[in-house]
Amino acid sequence: MSTKQKEQDKLQRDKEAKAQKQLKLEKKKIRDSVEFPFKMLFNVSALVGILAFFIRYFAQSQELINALTNGFIVFSTIYLGFGIILLIVILVMADNRKKEQLEKKRQLEEQRNHENEQRLADQERIDEEMKRYRNSQESANPDILDETANITG
Repeated sequence: MSTKQKEQDKLQRDKEAKAQKQLKLEKKKIRDSVEFPFKMLFNVSALVGILAFFIRYFAQSQELINALTNGFIVFSTIYLGFGIILLIVILVMADNRKKEQLEKKRQLEEQRNHENEQRLADQERIDEEMKRYRNSQESANPDILDETANITG
């Protein structure tokens, strides 16, 4: 291989590596944006559960088992309650986005159909003009048609 070919191969490999790296970064960004609300929900729920435990155990002097149970119940209630709310919000947003995409697709299809109809109308108009032009040429020069018919026939 020539040095020019080697350089081109190296550039191609560099481009592919850069594209792979970019794809990996985009996937990570998407994954992080999907996981973030749920991680935040877990962290907030755990914090509130721990605070509930501390308040029950230290401030109200409840027994350890009762304070732990209460903290777990607070954590579970917040995590499940807000988790369901978060899930509903995400599903509604996804449904709205899907409807928007379908609406855009429908509008694009209507626009394409309109453009196709416009093209067909223009083509028919051009065909009619050409027929009129030919007819006017035939009526102006009928001898040409007879001569071409004699040549071909």
